[in-house]
Amino acid sequence: MRTVAEALGLTKASLFHHVGSKDELYDEIFASLIHELAQLLPQAAATADDFPAQLDALGTLVTRYLGTQPAAARLLIRELLGGAVAEHPMRASVTATLEATTAFLADGIARTGLPEQDPRHLALSIIGLHLTWFAAAEVSGALIGGDVYDEAMVEARVAAVLPQVRRMVGLPAA
Repeated sequence: MRTVAEALGLTKASLFHHVGSKDELYDEIFASLIHELAQLLPQAAATADDFPAQLDALGTLVTRYLGTQPAAARLLIRELLGGAVAEHPMRASVTATLEATTAFLADGIARTGLPEQDPRHLALSIIGLHLTWFAAAEVSGALIGGDVYDEAMVEARVAAVLPQVRRMVGLPAA
């Protein structure tokens, strides 16, 4: 907590005035992360009327978000793999975000006449594609020979991931 307080320019006592415990701080950070990610879906949907453009916009937004939040992907993977989401106060928000993503994919597939597939599995596969790259930053960075959080590398990741997601959905790569 001392390290967090110092990073925020506060004393430890001041930090505890705003946040009662480490667990409360963790929950606040996790809640903020889920809220910010949930906002990306309506932003992407508002960019265009056609599903391929919306899908590309969502992939771009998610990749850029994760590329500027080094702890985000690891935190999400930790919660999802550890099963803690099932008991976490943010479970309803996580579930709502997953359901909204699934509905977005199902609607887009139906509107575009793409081959039918289970949008829940598709959503989880796409989420894994995005999260793993940043959660395993040391491995990803070693593979590509750079810092995955460097702005140029984030843009390279956007360029690489959009065609992958399109193919997963059944669309041709742009």
